[in-house]
Amino acid sequence: NDQLVPVTLNAVTAARQLGGETIALVAGSDCEQAAREIGQINGISKVLLANNEKYKGFLPEVVAPLVVAAHKQFSFTHITAGSSAFGKNILPRVAAVLDVAPLSDVIEIKSSDTFVRTIYAGNAVCTVKSNDNVKIFTARGTAFEAASAG
Repeated sequence: NDQLVPVTLNAVTAARQLGGETIALVAGSDCEQAAREIGQINGISKVLLANNEKYKGFLPEVVAPLVVAAHKQFSFTHITAGSSAFGKNILPRVAAVLDVAPLSDVIEIKSSDTFVRTIYAGNAVCTVKSNDNVKIFTARGTAFEAASAG
């Protein structure tokens, strides 16, 4: 709750490769320090903070509706998280509500709608083009450098 998970910095790098504004959503309880940390990262233009006890356990049933609400308010073109248990648990739920196909384990971004991801337990890669109005994906941490503070 009070510090960033390292894979978040890799997801920020992936998001920045898309161009445009990069907005970070920080959810938790007593998470102001994490919000300050992410706000210092190069390329982050805005930090949305949801500081409430109900986000303390990071339950996907609680956090996913928050992400959907943020999307409805800000009309994101892309929503990303690190390829962690957290990201892989939250984003498919968000994608289901928004009726789009989520992409997991993205290792390269070719364009705003074309991604390279691993399949078959990482033994093969495929290039996927998404025509969805919002692209939702998890970024594999080892494929993107960690973003740094500016």
